[in-house]
Amino acid sequence: MMKAFSIGFEEAEKLEKEWVFEIKYDGVRQLFINGKLFSEFGVDNTQKFKHIRDELNGIDAVLDGEVYLENGSSIEVKEKENWSRVKYVVFDILKLGDTNLMKLPLIERRKILFNLFDAKLKNSKFVKLSKGFFDFKEAWNYVLRNNLEGLVAKNLYSPYESDVNNLFKVKRSWSWLKIKNWKEGKERIVGFEKSSTNSKFSKGAFILESGTRISALSLNIVKEYENLKQFGNVVAEFYYLKKTKDGKYFHPKLKRLTIEEKIREDEN
Repeated sequence: MMKAFSIGFEEAEKLEKEWVFEIKYDGVRQLFINGKLFSEFGVDNTQKFKHIRDELNGIDAVLDGEVYLENGSSIEVKEKENWSRVKYVVFDILKLGDTNLMKLPLIERRKILFNLFDAKLKNSKFVKLSKGFFDFKEAWNYVLRNNLEGLVAKNLYSPYESDVNNLFKVKRSWSWLKIKNWKEGKERIVGFEKSSTNSKFSKGAFILESGTRISALSLNIVKEYENLKQFGNVVAEFYYLKKTKDGKYFHPKLKRLTIEEKIREDEN
């Protein structure tokens, strides 16, 4: 399975004309193989998404895509009560009949995928073709207007980089690049929970008023938090992708810590 590296907004602006910018959905990756839907770990999810399988009935192809909920998150996709409402957005075709398409450039694979949708799937309710733009500014404005997660830039002349005999083996490529629509937030920290393991990736989590948990990635940031508590309520400034239906922040990343008095001065 081919996956993207992440880049920033400024880097994305510099990409040349051989790139297409596809909408990044906040969903769960799925491969359609031999009439079944599989997660990126090879788990058979066909029974969860029978309505999607039914619309793909008779399609002799291997497809790569993502199941998602309109105006929802990947967390909600995994909730049983939502399974019958999810849609499958298809962004690549790896095989058609007995023909392996993975070595073809993306621009050729997309043409084949367009033709397949036009012939057999254009009236589908739950199976959709991914939306793409050739102009980055137009694509980014669409993301902002619709409050979407971001974009995936793909090189039009790149093959699908994966092991044909093991599609569930992840292969990250610089031919696919994620650009996320990060937003900025501020909220008071109400507690800190130390990591129960000796992880080198996280020393614990700051707990915000909303119940959101933000990883503390170093001992230094934990020490800074303890020092700042002497001067007042500590506030986390952070980046996030969206707010969930229960009011928490999705995928928060800590920017810095400050004290509440400083926040009030800034806002005045």
